Amino acid sequence: MAMAAAVALCGNLACFGLLYRFRADDMNMRSVWLCSRNDLVNNGGVLVVAAAATPVFFRIDHVERAAVGRRRLASRSGECDRDAVDV
Repeated sequence: MAMAAAVALCGNLACFGLLYRFRADDMNMRSVWLCSRNDLVNNGGVLVVAAAATPVFFRIDHVERAAVGRRRLASRSGECDRDAVDV
């Protein structure tokens, strides 16, 4: 989803740049320019949602990995019992 939105954002940004200086010529060009601007906003929104929904972007799972690593390290070194380790 993020890759498709990124490619669409690049295409829409190119079209937006080409249409920017012609936006005041007539009503049709203004309409096309406004649609292109709205597409840019929508693509940006999709990228924000994709980033929020994907743990890779925010590294949400690093807390769980650290807890598992500490548990394994403690059990190997014999410092504490398996039941005594809190996650």
